Parts: sequence; structure tokens; C-alpha cells
Amino acid sequence: MLLLFCLVPAATAQKGRITEFTQSGLPHEMLEYLDQATSDKEKKAENTRLMREFETRYDALGGALQGRVVAICNTVLKLKVRQHPDVVNFIGGFNTMCTDGGGASNFDNWLSSIEFLQSRNKKIKDFTDFIEFTGGLVTSRTLYASRSCTWQLQKDCSYRIVFENNEIKVVVDSPVELYYSSDKDNGTIYGTKGVYHYLDNKWEGNGGRLNWDRTGISSTVCWANLSRYEAVTKFPKFIADSVQFTNTKYFSKPIYGRVEEALSAKLEPEKYSFPKFRSYQKDFKMKDILPGVDYSGSFMMNGSKFITSDAKNPSTLIFYRSGKPFITVNSVKFTITASRVVSENAAVKIYIDGDSICNNGITVRYISSEKQVSLINDSKRNYYSPYSNSYHNLDMYCESIVWKMDEDKLDFAMLGAAGDQSYSTFESNSYYSERKFREIQGIDQVSPVIRVYRYMQMRDMTYDFYMDEFAQAIKMDIMQAKSMIHTLAKSGLVSYNEAQGKIYVNDKLVDYAKASA
Repeated sequence: MLLLFCLVPAATAQKGRITEFTQSGLPHEMLEYLDQATSDKEKKAENTRLMREFETRYDALGGALQGRVVAICNTVLKLKVRQHPDVVNFIGGFNTMCTDGGGASNFDNWLSSIEFLQSRNKKIKDFTDFIEFTGGLVTSRTLYASRSCTWQLQKDCSYRIVFENNEIKVVVDSPVELYYSSDKDNGTIYGTKGVYHYLDNKWEGNGGRLNWDRTGISSTVCWANLSRYEAVTKFPKFIADSVQFTNTKYFSKPIYGRVEEALSAKLEPEKYSFPKFRSYQKDFKMKDILPGVDYSGSFMMNGSKFITSDAKNPSTLIFYRSGKPFITVNSVKFTITASRVVSENAAVKIYIDGDSICNNGITVRYISSEKQVSLINDSKRNYYSPYSNSYHNLDMYCESIVWKMDEDKLDFAMLGAAGDQSYSTFESNSYYSERKFREIQGIDQVSPVIRVYRYMQMRDMTYDFYMDEFAQAIKMDIMQAKSMIHTLAKSGLVSYNEAQGKIYVNDKLVDYAKASA
């Protein structure tokens, strides 16, 4: 009797099920492994095509690299990674890295990254996510992609895959365009370099230029040169400090500050609020930002709008009449476009022969095409107060003052529907009314007039102070103290700057306090 002994390859056992890949037989064993997972003829034909290319690339590797590839495949086997589509994607990724992956160094670091991910916590998703990532990186230079956000390098740009200190990085050494997009909009950083940290989904950029063109401003007029910046690529936004900002409409040379960029739904150019720029300098002096209007203060841009918003450093607009300052507007926030100026909670002063008409908390609107300044003092707001007129020694209760810059008159009116008759009220600022004093006091044991006057006496008759200090001194809740000050403001006894939280006492309050004694 003749006994025949057959050697069964280590890669097969128990009715042909693959239990381990071998270095010498990997291409054929992998094809068998993939075919075991499907009966579909088209998929099997694709497996054959894929593994034929794999065999060519694999055979070209040295023994050491082949050993590492086999070890990775055996770990895939042990982790029970799905043949379709995950193992197929890995084989496709291997083929792509060999042909288009950027050379031997990138391939070696790609293997090292996979080895690290497989040993770190043995999660299948870590492996499959990285294979998907490198596929997108090689074919379309994609750094991150989700339903809501994508970050992508310029097509066909050079990059390095680096694995060191248990970190996976993509390094871009030469300036490229970096694209970021949401599901509804997109942006570009031009001429930037940097490092993408794969495990942290973070891009660390160095240099580059951000334009304002999606806001309707030409890239030859407004842009920011970035230094170092960071972006968490899960979101289509980033912040950059120490940028060099140019806007030729307002400045003859670059200024320095901070940029914030974020994408939103696609809008009309003038409606975008990003990119945002905030200057470090707080004391710019700008002549004729609009015809006949000067500006001093900090500088911000929100989209195409020149914005100021700095509670610690209020800004000032000056409107001129016959070459001399006529109206000054001081506010923590202005919105300035090519056609208009808007500010709320502004402190306004109108100059008249060394005297003035002034008030706080005013809404200011200027329309450039009409050369018209409107001062709105809405009596429905809780901090409404009359204008103090030192030229005529009057308190003026009016809701609207309009000045057309080419006319020598101011129009005073109350707000109302078109056609309604309206009245403005004027009262001597030295007029004392016992009835008004009692109305102000209401049911309080101590009149608000007396409370403020006593506080002034405690402070050596200081006429201006902050709301929070005042509330603390009289042991009153801040909202109660505000309500009390609003009552006094409506009677022209104090003026309250809501934006700055500052109270200005008028002489009339002192007169009331003394008259009631």
C-alpha cells in the first residue's frame, strides 16, 4: 500500500478557512480569503484584478517590508475585519500608496502608523478610518471630511506622512492652497504650509493669505496675511493671532490684529459676518471715512462692515459743519458701511457757540447719499432721558433730531405714524416741581433724589460714577438700582450711559435735593 502525505499550507486549515497568512504566499492567500466572503462573480473578478496589482507591488518590496505587511494582514485576520469593503479598501490603499503615495518614506511611515493603530487598542474602526483617510489624502488631498465639513489641500501638492512619538502627521513643507467648506459654503487660505495631526483632527498652519472676496470686497483691496494659526478640522472655522491686515480703503499700510473665520449658510455678500478682524491698536484717527465724517478709535471688520465693539475703548465719530466739529457721537459699537453709519446706546453732543446739546443712550443713523444725521431718542426705552441744552438752559423732551448736513437747522420731533401730529416739550433745567419730586419718590421711604445726592456727598460731590459701585454702596440689587436711575433719567435729573454702565448727575438733581430739604 502506498501512503501519500500532503503538506497543508499554514495559511489554510479546517476545510480551507484562512487562519494565517504567510510571507511567501500572501497574494494568493489573500485572494482566496476575499473570495471566501462572496459568491458574486463581479466582486470575485474585482478581487482578482485588485490582487494581481497587489502581487506586483508586494513582490517589489524587500523581505523586511513584506514581513511587516504580512504581520498587518494577520492582525486584520485576528480582528475579524470585514473582507468587503474594509480589507478590500486596505488592499486598494496599499496599491495606491505604492504608486502615488509620495515615495518610500511615506510608505514606510504609513505602515508604521497602521502598526501603531493596531497595537494601541485593537479597535477595528481605528484601522478602517485610517485606511479611508489615507485613500482620500492620496487621491484628493483630503485631510478631513464629514457631512458638514471638509478640509482639503491643493490638488497634486506634495506632502509627507510622518510617524514619530506615537503621533501620525501629514506635513506640508511648501506653500499650497488649503480649502475648507461646509455643506453650504467654502473658503480658501492661499500660500500656506503646516502640519496636520491626524489623531487630533488639528491643522497647525504657518503663513498664508485670507481674502475678503466672498463679502464682495476685492482681493486687491482687503486681505490678511496669517502667521501661525490652528484649526480643528471638525469645524469650518479657525482663529489666527498676529495677522497683518490690509484694507486699502481705510489704511495706507498694514495693521496688526486677530482674525476669526467661520463658514455659515451661503448669503448675499453684504450679509456675511465673517471673516472678522479686530485690531490690536485702539486709537486710530481716520479722516473722511465718509464725506464730512471723521473717526477715532479701534478698528474691526465683520464681513464687509467696519464694526467697533469694545466696551473698554469707546470710539468717536465727528460730523462737521462749515469745517468745524458740529456733532460728536461716542459709542462702544458702530456699524459703518459705504453708505451708512448705525450706532445704538451712543453718547451724543451737538456743539452750539461753546455750549452743547447732549444726551446718552441715543440711536444714531447716518445715510451718506442723503447727507442726513438722525438722532433717535425713543421714549419707550427704559433709560430714556431728555436732551440737556446748556445754550438755552433747557431740558428737551423729543424723540428725534434730524440734521441735513447742507442745511443750517435741526428738526425736533416725537416719533409717530406718518401724518400724526407730534410735539416736543422744553423745560427749564432749573425748574423745580414738588409734584414731580413726589412722583419720583413714589412709595419709597427715601427719594431716589436723596439717595443719589447722599452718595455724591460721600464721594466729595462727584458728579459721575458707575452703576455697580452705586448699587453696592446703597446696598441695593443692581436691577433695582438701575430702575431707580432710569426714573431719574426720565426726569432729566441724571443721564445714564447704558453701554458703559455710567451715571452722570445733572445740576438739576442737586437743586431738587436742596429744594426738598
